[in-house]
Formats: sequence, C-alpha cells, structure tokens
Amino acid sequence: MNRQPWFFLIIVVIVVTSVHGCALLAEPTEQPPVWAADTTEAESVGTFCLSEADIPPSLEIRNDDAQWLCGDKSPEPPREYDVGVVAAGVRECYPGDEPPVAGDDIWVSVEGDDRHPGDAPTRALRTFGEALCRAQPGQTIHLLPGTYQEGVVIGALVNDDQAPLTIRGEGSDAGDVVLDGGYWRSFGIGFVETSNVLVENLTVQHYTDAGIYALSSEGVHIKDVVAFENGRCSVDPDAEGEGFGVNLVGVKGMLVEGSRFEHNGPLLAPMLCGEVLGTGINTFEASGIIRNNEIVRTRGGGTLVEKSVGPVRVEGNLVTRNFFLAVDNYWDAGIWIDESVDVLVRQNQFIANWGGAGVMVSDEERAYPAASKQITITDNVLTDNFAGVLVWGFGECPPPDDVITNWSRLTVENEFSRNTFNGQPRPVWCDPDFVGGDVPAPRDSQERLYTPLVFRK
Repeated sequence: MNRQPWFFLIIVVIVVTSVHGCALLAEPTEQPPVWAADTTEAESVGTFCLSEADIPPSLEIRNDDAQWLCGDKSPEPPREYDVGVVAAGVRECYPGDEPPVAGDDIWVSVEGDDRHPGDAPTRALRTFGEALCRAQPGQTIHLLPGTYQEGVVIGALVNDDQAPLTIRGEGSDAGDVVLDGGYWRSFGIGFVETSNVLVENLTVQHYTDAGIYALSSEGVHIKDVVAFENGRCSVDPDAEGEGFGVNLVGVKGMLVEGSRFEHNGPLLAPMLCGEVLGTGINTFEASGIIRNNEIVRTRGGGTLVEKSVGPVRVEGNLVTRNFFLAVDNYWDAGIWIDESVDVLVRQNQFIANWGGAGVMVSDEERAYPAASKQITITDNVLTDNFAGVLVWGFGECPPPDDVITNWSRLTVENEFSRNTFNGQPRPVWCDPDFVGGDVPAPRDSQERLYTPLVFRK
C-alpha cells in the first residue's frame, strides 16, 4: 500500500463543528441516508509532528527508538539476496544446499551444536538456520525452549503432495521459544516460492521488517504465534518504510490463526510526524484466512488486504488499542481493504482504536470495476473508533452496488457504538474521494485536537 503522506496533502480539510467533504450514515437504520459530499478544495501550508503526549495513554505505545540499530547503526548493510529479497542479517539457502537431516524430526536447542546430526533432542543442532537449511518436505523442526538470535530465508521449497514442513516451538506457550532479531535483522523466518509450510507456537520479535515474511508462496500457515515489536525500520524498498508483524506477499492459501500481534510498526519519531505507519498482518495479492487473532498497539493498521485475488476471510479477530492516524489527514483501520475482490469480514471486534476506522474499504488507484468489489461486512462489533466503516475513492456515495454487498444493511448486520470524530457520530462514513479529519496538533481548552497549520480556501 502506497501510504506516503504526500498523496493526501491536497485534500486536508479542517472539520470544526460541521461535517465537510463526507457522507454519513446515521445509526441504526434499515436504509442508511447518504449526504452529498462537499468538494471544497483545501491545502496544507505547513507540517506538524505530534508529541508523545498526544498518544492516548490507553494505547500504551512506548518510545523504544534508541534500542534499534537502524541505518548506519546496523552491524551489516542490507543487500539483495539470491532468493530475491532485500534484507540484512539473514541466512539464506535452497533445498539441497546442505545435507538433509535423516528421519521425520529435526531438533534444535540453545545447548546444541550444528555439528550434531540433529535427529534427536540429545543430538540437537544449535541454530534454527541450520535446521531449516537441512530440512525436507514433511519433516518437523522442533525448537526447544530458549532464545535464538538469528534470521533465515529458504527459497523454492516445493511441497505440493506431502505433509507440511512444520516449524514448531516446543514450549508450554509461544513465549518459551523466541526468535529474536537483535533490533537489526530483517526478519526471523522467510519463505520465497515455497509451498505447504506451518509455523506454530513461537515468538518472533525485534526484526526491522517483519517477524515472518513470505513471497510468491502457497499454503503458508501461521498458528499460535506471537509477533512482538517488529517493523521499526524496514530495509525492503517495496515496503516503503512500513513495518509489519507478518508480511505475506503473493501468498495463496494463507492461514493466520490464533496468533497475537503486538507493538509492531515503525519507529515512533517518523510515526509521530506522519511519515509512515505499519500493519500487524500485511497481505498483498494474497488469498486465504485470517482468523481468531489479536492485533493490539500497532503503530498503524491491524490488517491490510491489498489487491487480493480472493477469496479472503477475516473472521473472529480482536483489533484494539491501535494507532491509526498520520498527521496529514491519512487514516488507517482495523482492516483496510483496497483494490480487492471477494473479501468477507465477519464476527470481528474493532474496539477503541485511535485515529481511524474499524473497517476501511477504498479504491485508491481507481481499479473498480475490475477490483474493489464483492466485499461483505457482517456480524462485527465496531466501538470507540473515529469511524465504524469508512468507504472512499469510488467517485460516488453510496458506492456502486457490488462494492459492499450488504451496504444497505450495514447498520443492521453489525453492532456500532461511539464511533465519533469531532463530536459527530460516524457509524458508516462514505466519501467519493478521501475522508479524514483535522491534522492533530496540541489540544485546545476543550481538549480537542486542532491545527493552526492547515487552512480552508
């Protein structure tokens, strides 16, 4: 998603007591009324950065920028690997590069030795990278409790007909086995042109780009994983500075289930100045299921579904206490769906997120009618966001009938409460182009954010 703030600078509008440039749906009603948008132009004549004091304390976002070894501080510069990714501090391999471990199981221990055969707990390997580079389809890599400071990417592990290659943390919960990026490695686990793999019951933390990364792959399953404090200073040029808990690009048949994504996203300084936001679960040209996860305290959106080929099912997730707002009027969301087809958003909870919408549907690059359609939003709880459902970029409000299949029933089929911006209820909000709000700045005497730097023409 091209989220660089300059894209939206031309449309910043101050909203004081009335609603400009938007269409609202009152709650609840069987056929929501839609008001015409005000197309008055506006412009920004300055820039402004939030301070840490402007972040709601309930989000519990802390400043850890000094811990990260970004840019010139990194022990090694990023480079393009043979598998086709730009990264730093990652071991890469292809099947057959190393002699395989015999049997069905590969064991890894912080007390092991990479000279061991790795076929039993008492003869465990020392590093996860050695295990993955010696793995074959159908085997299980058992990571015994401990912290492994490394990252590894495997390419062209094709496994269409056999049991999955499984990477399993052998602890009582995901916190017992930790892959740690040391605040400078790009990602913990990477798959390129790989099929039929399962990662479960472990933690990935302190990676600059993403805890887990998959590119042009199929059947990548992530279950019972914790992605914690990743994505502060991405080196992948395609990410445009964004950072993620997991990043799934061109992955068909994905499954992200039962996992927790917490404190992921970019450094605090650029976030506060509106330069970039991140995402807990980032998907691009992907299909599959995102189910029963928790996404909290992200410096950006919960989940992005961009240019999905469908179907995508997003259901049963809790998305709460995330920071969605860039200071130039750009909003993120609990789930942002852009230029995608056949997406079901069902039985999720989008609660108490600051700076954006629970669900956002857009057509940023005017892909409709080829894409940005067949989206269903039902049985969700949307509470205490700036807006419940936000729709923009379709050139008209309401959007065309096949964009959101249950548009006329949104306020009946979902539960909305206290989704408010500038004192106005925003259960469902539509704008033909883009809608946001004031550029945040210090609060006035009524504790309302305002901006002296953006002026209405």
